Amino acid sequence: MRWKNVSLISVLKKYDKATFQADLKAACMVSLLALPQSIGYALLAGLPPMVGLLSGIFTCIFSSLFTSSSYLVVGATSAIAILMHSSVVEVLNVFYRGVPLESREILAVGIM
Repeated sequence: MRWKNVSLISVLKKYDKATFQADLKAACMVSLLALPQSIGYALLAGLPPMVGLLSGIFTCIFSSLFTSSSYLVVGATSAIAILMHSSVVEVLNVFYRGVPLESREILAVGIM
């Protein structure tokens, strides 16, 4: 294996203190947005909030280690989906009461 092609090693060769400080600041800003979204998506999927928290954290860690682009966006990206889902489910609950709950949820996801 040729180690010079591995993205992490090539980045670490030219990494300095100023770059680390900028990356740390960016990571804090992104986490303020990405972690609540990840938790929201887990709740939207009917999973415990801890699943969303862990998926948000580990997605960023693994993608930063194994991708070659410093401009790649990973993780949950749309908070509006949670609002849309609640609105669609409300409409389906009002107008489609005779349809089983599981079918309404599948229809809501399909609409989104």
